[in-house]
Amino acid sequence: MKRLTLNIFLVLLALPALLPLPAQAADWPRTLPLEQGFITIYAPQVDEFDRSRIKFRSALAYRENAEADPVFGAGWFESPVQADSNGQVVLATNLAVTETRFPAGTEDVEFALALALARESSAGSFEFSIAEIEASLKATEAESLALDKLNTDPPRIIYRDRPALLLSLDGEPVLRDIENSPYQAVINTPYPLISDGKYYYLNAAKGAWYRAREATGPYRFESRPPAAITALVKDDETVEQQTDEPITAANAPEVVVSTEPAELVVTDGPAAFVPLVDDLLVLQNSDDDVFMHVSSQQFYIVLAGRWYEASSLDGPWSYRPADELPIAFANIPSDSEQADSRVYVAGTDEAREAILDAQVPQTAAIARGEVDVDVDYDGDPTFQPVDGADMTYATNTGSTVILANGNYYLVDEGVWYLSSSPNGPWQVSDHRPPQVIYVRPTSPVYNVRYVYVYDSTPDVVYVGYTPGYMGSYVYRNTLVYGSGWYYAPWVSPYYYYPRHSTWGFNVSYNSWSGWNFGLSWGWGPFSVGFYTGGYWHHHHHW
Repeated sequence: MKRLTLNIFLVLLALPALLPLPAQAADWPRTLPLEQGFITIYAPQVDEFDRSRIKFRSALAYRENAEADPVFGAGWFESPVQADSNGQVVLATNLAVTETRFPAGTEDVEFALALALARESSAGSFEFSIAEIEASLKATEAESLALDKLNTDPPRIIYRDRPALLLSLDGEPVLRDIENSPYQAVINTPYPLISDGKYYYLNAAKGAWYRAREATGPYRFESRPPAAITALVKDDETVEQQTDEPITAANAPEVVVSTEPAELVVTDGPAAFVPLVDDLLVLQNSDDDVFMHVSSQQFYIVLAGRWYEASSLDGPWSYRPADELPIAFANIPSDSEQADSRVYVAGTDEAREAILDAQVPQTAAIARGEVDVDVDYDGDPTFQPVDGADMTYATNTGSTVILANGNYYLVDEGVWYLSSSPNGPWQVSDHRPPQVIYVRPTSPVYNVRYVYVYDSTPDVVYVGYTPGYMGSYVYRNTLVYGSGWYYAPWVSPYYYYPRHSTWGFNVSYNSWSGWNFGLSWGWGPFSVGFYTGGYWHHHHHW
């Protein structure tokens, strides 16, 4: 994402996602002519207002010409304001853009926007009603309160000083019959795990099998798994591997099993720390981000963007806010192998850039009308309340279906759909339930609050979502992944619908690709892993 600079003020380090003003704000969106093209400013989300000055941010849409498809981005604005005679409306007297985020290729938009704003401000064109500002501030406060409820409790953090892999089970093992076979599969794990009634066979990598009498282990390497078992595992379900030598009983990694949210930290032999910067050591023989703060003699690890500290690598671990880290973390060299950790340190340039990028929507123009979207339920739809909002959501489906204000809403791939029935037919919605801004992170549908409807015409609806929909949140002035809460899956004799998970996927962030996900194990003569690029979200129907 290209950074565009013009009198930059980093307005608020902990920015909630772009939330439009209520629908009654009649003057939005606003479209301004530029020297080349047009830019639309959508209903602002007010961050600060004190009757003399306003700061807000908005989704933006740039068109090279009237017929061109819009390019969406985000903008941050501020201006002195003057109230009218009755005190119900304020006028922006010198509206300035302090920052924009657009895809590469639109580098000139911010300068052109600044000129257009100066022209419009001098003409007295930007007014805000006090009622609209207060409603927007209320939405900002709701977003901030929700983010404060993200869970920072540590998962089970397991340390091994030898090659190991983490076998995550979503609760106690759940077995289901495999169609047209005498075998059963454990369905609440991302690994192929098959039972013949006597043993459990784990396919940890292509050609690497383990065996145990219980699904929870202990596991031993199996050099000759039954052919009938291996035939059940499809090629696209196995874990890709890269090895320098064959995996054998002598060098096979240990299988560490957890039925609760967990993360695995592995070193190649005893932990070996080397100096990184003054007062900070780094774990040299590990792929994990593990540090030792010399002055406090505390170990630090970052998991899913959250920092945890302990006096021993075996724990116990406790949460340490990113804006309360020892100063040495801000001095991690930007050209070191640990440079990617700087994004998790509040106040660094990397953290600020990531926060701004987290406000930019991914957008699409969706044609109106009915769409071919299928929603499968395990029986008749069942609903339960959404934490924090006057809505309910369907529990016995892998889809996100919400009942609000007498209508059914489906959120699928970042688009809101509407129907009078939970079974459809579905059509693209030109609005979303207004109470969605109050959904709390304790709800498994929390992420839909980051899916927006920006505009519509008689033919199309402009929709979008910010990274919060994919689990990326601004917390304590940095990005974190996932809500941190555990959401119980739906399990029945025929269906297993898991929910979004924060832990167990070795989640890491970089500025080029965002959050990366994977199950991996390494060190020694081989390295094995697979990477999903998204949630662990299997749908099993046996």
